[in-house]
Order: sequence, then structure tokens, then C-alpha cells
Amino acid sequence: MTSGSVINGQQTLNPVGDKSDDFTVTGDHQQILTLTKYDEPKPSMTLRVIKQDNQSQYLAGAAFTLQPSAGEAETITSSATSEGQVFATKLIADGTYTMSETKAPDGYQSNPAKIAIQVATTGKEATVTIDGEALKPGESKNGYTLAIDGSTITLQAINQPLAILPHTGGQGYQRLLGIALGLISAAFLLLLVVLIKRRVVKQHD
Repeated sequence: MTSGSVINGQQTLNPVGDKSDDFTVTGDHQQILTLTKYDEPKPSMTLRVIKQDNQSQYLAGAAFTLQPSAGEAETITSSATSEGQVFATKLIADGTYTMSETKAPDGYQSNPAKIAIQVATTGKEATVTIDGEALKPGESKNGYTLAIDGSTITLQAINQPLAILPHTGGQGYQRLLGIALGLISAAFLLLLVVLIKRRVVKQHD
């Protein structure tokens, strides 16, 4: 059937390609006929990422890139919300996604791990790998812990704090210098006492 065609009696609309939506029109129509087709969305799962440190404190300022196998990458920055949720996004069924941290929160080490998520065709299951190794619900690897609840995938991402080194001229440096000088002075005094005692013993002999 083409635009402007007249429908008489019963007619089934021609399929597009190899797909048919099985529209059937019956009766004689003298007026304009409008057909509306509603497509159901593909099943999907929700991905949640929680950003914390090793003391379970929620962290702001981390940046992640989520790249679908088909489509543009999405960049998300974390905020220290009450739930610590960096972002929640839909992962479409039968799709593959990769995720990585591109920026660590200030004062924390960056996590270079690469996450891959394969969502099943049903949109009810997903396979997660980290650096090429399977990550199962309840497991922790390379700073990530996985949980799956129904159609929701939750990744808890942990950052380790950077080592704090004393600055030259700072209080930490001055404190260390004071301790070192104190130990040297104590050792010198101890040596002096030993020498004096030896001299006294020789004089008595």
C-alpha cells in the first residue's frame, strides 16, 4: 500500500523489508485513515556507580567515561551525595559497555581498572569483567565490588588516599629534624658519660 491508495474491502498493509506489523484494515473507507504504531522500548538494566574511599567516605570529583559499543561516550563526574552515587544510567539489552575512571578525586590515587559490561538480550542479566577477569556479584577485584539486584547493577569503586610526604620547611619536616637532633644529642651525652666513667676507673686503679 502506498500513500494515497484507496482501501476497499479488506487489505493488509505491506511489510517494510522482512518485518511486518500486521496492520489489517476492513470495510470501505471514504475518509482519511490514520494509523499510529507505537514501538516498545528495548529492555534495559540500570548501572549505578558508588565512589568511596577505604574508610567508606563518599568522594566527589572523580570522573568516569562510559563507552557503548555503538554510540558516543558519556563522561560523568562524581559528587559526594548522601548515597555516594556517581551516576545511574540505562544499559540497553544486547549491548556492550566499557567504563573506566579518567580522573581521581583530589588527594586520592587513580584506579586504572577497565570495566566491561555485556547486557543479555532479555535485559535481565549481565556479565561483568574487570581487566579481562570475570567479576561476580559479591566479589571485589582491583578496587571494585559488584552487586546485582534485579535489573540494577551497582559498582562500588574504591580509591586509596595518596601517601602524604612532609614538605621541606613544613611542620612535618621540622618535627623529624627535631627528633633526629634529640637522638644525636642523647647519643653524644651517653658517650660522654661512658668516657668520664672510664677515666674515673683508671684514676682509681
